[in-house]
Amino acid sequence: IMTQGQAAGLPIPRPILARDKEALRTIEGRPACLIEFLNGVSVSSPSTAQARAAGSLLARFHLALSETKLARDDTLMLEGWDRLGTACAEKDETYPERELVDSERVAQRNFWSAADTQQLPHGIIHADLFPDNVLFTGDEVTGMIDFYFAATGAFVYDIAVMINSWAMVEGGDSVMMRKPIADALLAGYAGERPLTDAEETALPMMLRAAALRFLLTRRFDALHPATDALVKPKDPKPFADRLRFFRLMDNAAVFQKAVRT
Repeated sequence: IMTQGQAAGLPIPRPILARDKEALRTIEGRPACLIEFLNGVSVSSPSTAQARAAGSLLARFHLALSETKLARDDTLMLEGWDRLGTACAEKDETYPERELVDSERVAQRNFWSAADTQQLPHGIIHADLFPDNVLFTGDEVTGMIDFYFAATGAFVYDIAVMINSWAMVEGGDSVMMRKPIADALLAGYAGERPLTDAEETALPMMLRAAALRFLLTRRFDALHPATDALVKPKDPKPFADRLRFFRLMDNAAVFQKAVRT
């Protein structure tokens, strides 16, 4: 994915091959790869100009990989949510988001079983394009990194992941949407690849799907801490708050009005 994206002119670091023309190695029992250095820094509070540039980048990534023969199942979708939800409940039957998670899993399974979801444009998605995975020099995107979760999926789900991570902020005990940022992301994306009617209709449920995915993985990590983990488990509460927020906006027209006005 990185090699093909970089060859298409995207600001993606090039994997550095060893003398045997292979990039991957194993170091201390972990897969490792050297990649080229990219200028730029990630931002914690993106501007509208940066959000627009990042939305455009995501669309160009989708288009650049649209003809690839690469494919990889996304293990953090429906079956993954069931697996994680079951594992969390087995560890703690009363974990804080249990009722919310169980309810949303049912809603998502019903949604994804609908015939029209099969018509959603799909291909290789990044699946984790948080602000810390995009590098900027000023308002110019200079890097797109961390393809660990890249997989085959619906393009609109990738957009939903970005809105969850770029446009939503905590405000005390609640969560708020930075509407100008959501607007800019969508406008930047649509400037390169306009959304289909089916994608616009599906976006509200995709926002919920993305929130559920990160809620579940964070709660699982918190309940099953790895002794050899290199990073500390992250708080699942922000994504529980996002999921509740999006569940109140399950009408596509209402959501479009909320983010486009």
